[in-house]
Order: sequence, then C-alpha cells, then structure tokens
Amino acid sequence: MQTRNERDAPISVRDLSVAYDRRPVLWNINLDVPKGKLVGVVGPNGAGKSTLIKVIMGLMAPATGGVLIYGEH
Repeated sequence: MQTRNERDAPISVRDLSVAYDRRPVLWNINLDVPKGKLVGVVGPNGAGKSTLIKVIMGLMAPATGGVLIYGEH
C-alpha cells in the first residue's frame, strides 16, 4: 500500500539500491520530490548522482527497491 507522500509526490524513491557488476554503489535510498519544488542532487565525484538520475529515468534497473513516477511504476 502506498503512503500519501508516495501518491502525491511526482517522484518517489523507496529502498533503492544499485550495483555495478554486483558491487553496490547506492543503497537504501528513500526520496520524495514534492510537487512544485525545485530539487538539486549535489555531492562529490563518484557519489552516485548520475546513477540515481539514470535509475529514476528508467535507464538503469535497481538491484532492490523502486521508483514511482506520479504513483506508477
């Protein structure tokens, strides 16, 4: 069952983990991007910013967890 935040958020990320060649690069990411807000992803080189965006866009598959776009997988 989805929470209210997951239904209302344009982008909702839950328990997301991503690996390259079975090596984890992101783990247990939870994020709700609120409607009408500008959100930035910042961090040092190699922190996983591009990987997170690729998974949100559907260009990469997560190892675990998932992404909802307007409540849909």
